[in-house]
Amino acid sequence: MLESDIKYTILRSKRFSISISINYKCEILVRCPMQISENKIAEIVKEKKSWICKKISVISNNNVVIKNKNNYQNGELFLYLGKWMTLNIINGKRNFVYIDGDFINIEILKTTNPQILLEKYMAKDAKIIFNQRLKECIINFKKFYNLSVQILKIRKMKRRWGSMSKSGIITLNLFLLHYEYELIDYVIMHELSHTKEMNHSRKFYNIMSEVLPNWKDLEKKLTQHCYKIL
Repeated sequence: MLESDIKYTILRSKRFSISISINYKCEILVRCPMQISENKIAEIVKEKKSWICKKISVISNNNVVIKNKNNYQNGELFLYLGKWMTLNIINGKRNFVYIDGDFINIEILKTTNPQILLEKYMAKDAKIIFNQRLKECIINFKKFYNLSVQILKIRKMKRRWGSMSKSGIITLNLFLLHYEYELIDYVIMHELSHTKEMNHSRKFYNIMSEVLPNWKDLEKKLTQHCYKIL
């Protein structure tokens, strides 16, 4: 690695592109193709120094409110649809999850993992909520552009909030359920915009500004909040 004041870890794979990610500990990871040289990687990191410093500043400024990774223990705070709720784990004769006021009640058998049980509940909730939000977003998007989306998929993803395939399949991250509707809608509108422009070009962001004028504010809000969860 060339001499640099930015320290980073390189992860090589069979991928075709380079990506730079920064976790909540401000650790920098560069994912890149097998054949690319360390000098080339250093050049790219240097070019992205301003962006990297900006991201690290955002993370550092939010470290005061960062929550540790959920341990799914009784009394723990859990962000759900933009609201901090308390996990109330009860040893019972069945596996059952329900929300009551500010509490997420998890009734479990002794051998059951509360995380698995809560994520199953979230998956059912996400299927209903994400489909509802997608319908609303499609209505709004169609005010500007024709649109054809075939299938909604939901899964856990570590580095993406959503994706859109060329065939019109939209995939949303299950953990979007932590956030309020406006942030869920932002991700959906972002992915719908990819039906018109697959990359993140100027044209893409012009589309975003047309269909969701306040997208920059929502993006900033999601970026600030996501370090509490991921």
